Amino acid sequence: MKSCKVFLLTLLFVVLMSGCNTMRALTVQSPVYPEQVSPEPDKRLERSRTGAVLWQQTGNNDLISTVSGSVVAIKTITPTDTLIEHENISSGIILPGGLVVTTAHGLDMAGKIFINHAASEYSGKIVDLDIGYDLALIKLNRDQALAYSIPEIRFNLRPTLGMQVFCAGYPVIEGVEDTQPAITSGVVSVLQRSLRRSNGQLHTGLIQIDAVATEGNSGGPVFDQEGRILGLTGYTITTRNIWSGATFVIPAEQIVDFMNRNKIQVK
Repeated sequence: MKSCKVFLLTLLFVVLMSGCNTMRALTVQSPVYPEQVSPEPDKRLERSRTGAVLWQQTGNNDLISTVSGSVVAIKTITPTDTLIEHENISSGIILPGGLVVTTAHGLDMAGKIFINHAASEYSGKIVDLDIGYDLALIKLNRDQALAYSIPEIRFNLRPTLGMQVFCAGYPVIEGVEDTQPAITSGVVSVLQRSLRRSNGQLHTGLIQIDAVATEGNSGGPVFDQEGRILGLTGYTITTRNIWSGATFVIPAEQIVDFMNRNKIQVK
């Protein structure tokens, strides 16, 4: 009888110990709820996955407005051998004193130049054209005053690989008739890129980015998250109207040199 009690007590002890081990194992293997290990994501990191929309959510929409406020659409009308005139759309940056800096290609044969911004149109003329840098300076007619304030322009002379960038301009999109700048985003892919242009000239020192830029974006600013301009959209490569995934930017260093030669003070 005594041995039977000892056996029962031993069995009870083994069962209790087994239960404790089971509870301990369940405690270790129990799932951890996401809120315990996944804090609220830093919205600044979302910039690497999107463009202007999510950037505005981070509180930097004032920078977008500032840069966008400096962008103008440029319409050039070039006479042809027929009665039909050729019209081209590009983009540019407005500067103090009624000046616009933009790309030179497409302007050398222009007969008439019109600058559009905020539903207002101004006529202008070329005051300097640099084929090597592919840059042009346009002066608005003296008898016309700008109907909007000109934002301060700042430049970034030291871009880095992988830097988040944004393009602003007036792309030509079939069916779209409103006039406001569009913004796309990407990163700096290559620094100091050389590209043989269609006119045979080799343009060196370019910045390659992967932000989408199409016809009409030429001359528009490419800027960083602080609103500083890295350069102007210069060229894209397409095959059968399919974008190659690369956009080439005329760097701020060349733009500043061009502007200094025209006695334009920049920061």
